[in-house]
Amino acid sequence: MSDASEKGEGRVEATGNGSPIRRLAAGVVALLSGGVLVLKAAAGKLALSELALMGAFALMFGWYAVRGRKGLPRFLTRKLGEPAPPSSTNKRLVTAISVIAVAFFLWYMRGGGEKIRAQKTAEAYFSRGLAYCIQGQSDSAIRDLTRAIELKPDFAAAYGERGLACQHKGQYDKAIADYTKAIELEPGYVRYTNRGDTYRLMGRHDLAIQDHTKAIELKPDCVEAYFNRGLAYGEKGEYDQAIADFTSAIRINSSVPDCYIHRGRAYSDKGDGDKAIADYGKAIELDPRSAEAHRARGIEYGKQEDYDPAIADFTKAIELNPQDAEAYYNRGNASAQKGDFDKAMADYTKAIELNPQDARAYGRRGVASFEKGDDDKAVADFTRAIELNPQDAKAYASRGMAYGDKGELDRAIADCSKAIELDPRNAGVYMSRGFAFYRRGDHVKAMTDYSKAIELDPRNATAYYNRGNVYSVKGDLDKAIADYTKIIQLNPRDAKAYICRGNGYTAKRDYDKAIANYTKAIELDPQYADAYYNRGVAYCTQGQSDSAIRDLTRAVELKPGLAAAYGERGIACQHKGQYDLAIRDLTKAIELEPGYAPPYVNRGKTYHLMGRNDLEMQDLTKAIELKPDCMEAYYNRGLAHSHKGEWDPALRDFTRAIELRPEVAQLYDGRALAHYYLKAYDKAWADVKKCRELGGTPDPKFIEELTRTSGRAE
Repeated sequence: MSDASEKGEGRVEATGNGSPIRRLAAGVVALLSGGVLVLKAAAGKLALSELALMGAFALMFGWYAVRGRKGLPRFLTRKLGEPAPPSSTNKRLVTAISVIAVAFFLWYMRGGGEKIRAQKTAEAYFSRGLAYCIQGQSDSAIRDLTRAIELKPDFAAAYGERGLACQHKGQYDKAIADYTKAIELEPGYVRYTNRGDTYRLMGRHDLAIQDHTKAIELKPDCVEAYFNRGLAYGEKGEYDQAIADFTSAIRINSSVPDCYIHRGRAYSDKGDGDKAIADYGKAIELDPRSAEAHRARGIEYGKQEDYDPAIADFTKAIELNPQDAEAYYNRGNASAQKGDFDKAMADYTKAIELNPQDARAYGRRGVASFEKGDDDKAVADFTRAIELNPQDAKAYASRGMAYGDKGELDRAIADCSKAIELDPRNAGVYMSRGFAFYRRGDHVKAMTDYSKAIELDPRNATAYYNRGNVYSVKGDLDKAIADYTKIIQLNPRDAKAYICRGNGYTAKRDYDKAIANYTKAIELDPQYADAYYNRGVAYCTQGQSDSAIRDLTRAVELKPGLAAAYGERGIACQHKGQYDLAIRDLTKAIELEPGYAPPYVNRGKTYHLMGRNDLEMQDLTKAIELKPDCMEAYYNRGLAHSHKGEWDPALRDFTRAIELRPEVAQLYDGRALAHYYLKAYDKAWADVKKCRELGGTPDPKFIEELTRTSGRAE
C-alpha cells in the first residue's frame, strides 16, 4: 500500500472514529451535563425542559467520546438520501456542535437556566394568585403575586392583579401604586379603569374620570369604563353626565342589569322618579332574581309615597336575599310612613339583628317607639344610635324630642343644642329646641329659635305656626296674624292657617274677620270640626245664638268627643234661655273632660239663672278645686254669696278674683257692693273709682245708694 494510500486510510479512520482531542472534549461535555442533571435532581429543582436538553447533550457527547463519530446520530453526518459529506465537513460539524454545547453549558452555569425556571415559576405564582383573587382570598393572592413580582420584576399583569387584591382589602394607596406600575410597564384599558375605580372609592372623582376617559380612548367599546365613569359622575352630583355614560354602556351591551340600576339611581337623584322606576323595572326584566333592583325600585316608590308597591318590592328583595338588612330597613320605613309602627319596628329589629352596627336602624326604631308613645324605648334606641355614630345629629334631635315628651325639658334642650352644634343648618332642630323652650315658659328663646328656623327654611310653615303661637301667648296679636298670613301665602289651601288667623282676630275682638277666616277654612275642608267650633264660639260671643248652635252642633257631629263644643253650645242655649238644654250640654262636656274647670263655671251660672243656688255653689267650688287660679269661678261664686247675703265670703272671693286679674273692671264693681254692705264705705268708693279707671261703669242706682248712705259724694 502506497504512502498515499496509507495516509488516506488514516484520514478515513480519523474521520470515522474522531480524533482523541475531540473525543476527550465530548467526554468532558457529557460529564458536565450529567453532573448538572445529578445536582439539580438532588436539589429537587430539575425541570422537564432541563432534563430533556441536558440529558440529550450528555447522551450524545458521551456516545461520541466512547465510539467516535460513528456513534453520532446519522442526521448529524448526512442528510437522508444524500451521500456522506467529506471528512472535513464532518469535522467542522462536530466542532460546531461541541462549541455550541460548551457555550450553552457556560450560559446555563451563569444563571440562564435559573432565569428560564424563574420565569416559569413566576407564572405559576401569578396563576395561583389570580385564582385566590377571584375567590376573594385577598391576603393569599397578594402573597403569591408579590412572589411572582420578586421572581419577575417586570411582570405587569402581576402588578395589576395585586392592585385589584389590595383594592378589595381597602388598601387603596397600595392599589394605586400597583396599577400605576402596571400601566408604566404595559399600558392597557383594564388597568386604567381599575385604577379609576380605586380613585372613585377614595373620593378622588376627577382622577377617576381621567382614568376612565383614557380607558375609553384605548377601547371605545369598553362597557366597564363607561359604567365606572358614570359612577364617578354620579357621586360628584353630575347626574346628566352619569346618565349619559350609563346610556353609552347600555348602547354597547343592553343586557347588563347593573347599568340600568345605576342609571335609575342617577335619574332618582336628579328627581326623575318615573324614569328611575322604568330602569329598575328593566333591570328586573333582565334579572328577575336581582334583590338590588327590587330594593332600589322599592326605595323610589317610597319617595313617591306609593308605599304598597314599595313594600312589595322590599318583600321580594328579602325573599331573594334573606340576609339583606337594607331591604328590612327600607320596608320598615315604608310601614312607618303608613302608620303601621308595629310592622316597622319588627323590620328595624331584623335589620339590627343582621347588622348590629347600623345606627340608622336604631334611630328609626326609636322614632317608631316615640310615635307609639313609648318614650323610654325611644330614648334607649336613640342613645344606642348615638353610641354607634356620635356625629348623628338626627339621633340627638330625636332623643331631645323624646325627652321633651317625657317632660325632661333640660335634657331635651341639651340634646337639641348638641344636634345644632353638629348640624347648624338643620331648621327642624331649632324647631324642636324652640318648642322645649316654649314649654319651659322661655318664650323669648323659643321665638329666637323659631325665627332661626324660618331664616334657614323660609318656606317652613310649622315654624311660622309656632312663632305665631308664641306671639299670641305674649299678646302680640298683629305679629301673630302676620305669621299666619305668611303660611296662607305659602299655601292658600291650608285650612289650619285660616283657623289660627281667625283665632288671632277673635283675640282682638274683630269677630267679623274671625268669622270670615273660619268660613274660609270650612270651604277648604268641610269636615274640619274645629273650624265649625271656632266659628260657633265667635257667633256666640256676638250674640248670634242660633248660628252658634248650628255650627257647634255640626262640630259635635263631626267630632263627638269634642267636649268644648258641648260646653259652648250649652252657653248659647243659656243665652237663649234654654236652661235645660244648656245644663244637658254642660253636663256632657263635664263627662267628657271631668278635669276641665270652665264647664263647671258655666253650669254654675246656669243654675244661678234657674235659681238653684246650692247647685250653683257646688259647681263653682268644684271649678276652683280644679283650677285654683280660675278668676271666673271666684267672681261668680262671689256673686252667688252676694245673692245669698253672705258678704264676708263674697268679699274674699272678689278679692281673690282681683288678685288674679287686677285689670278687670267688673271685679271691683262686685267688691264695692260687698264693702258697702259691710259698711266699709271708703273702700267701696275706692273700688268704684278703680272700676271707672279701668273703663267700667258702676250701676247708677248703687252709686246713689252709696252716696246717700256714706254721706258723701264720689
